[in-house]
Amino acid sequence: MGERPGTSPEDGAGVVDGPLLTSVGASEEGMFAQVSGRLQFRSDCLLLGGTPVVWPEGTSWSRPILTIPGGDEVEVGQRVEGGGGYLDLDAVTRSFGEDVAREARRCLGGTGEIAVFNPGWEVRRVG
Repeated sequence: MGERPGTSPEDGAGVVDGPLLTSVGASEEGMFAQVSGRLQFRSDCLLLGGTPVVWPEGTSWSRPILTIPGGDEVEVGQRVEGGGGYLDLDAVTRSFGEDVAREARRCLGGTGEIAVFNPGWEVRRVG
């Protein structure tokens, strides 16, 4: 698959930049689950434990390194964790826009869920 064009924040509350899906802005409110897993890159999809993921704004991807807000670098195979939750496609569409949902749908696994780190909250490399 070729490179997909990036989208801007005006297209919704999320941005698509190649395989990287990010939220826009920050929020003091959020979901209360722990999102964690190993970073994977498969079929032009960035996954967390096999699940598509929406990262907080400020995350960047330069294969094979994901840089999370704060500057920590995460290599494919390493674990990350942070506050957030797991949403279905309808909730991702409402929260982050159709472009983010379309890319997440392309990468969905058997659970039908997308991992979402709370916008603006800390994500950290584990181990």
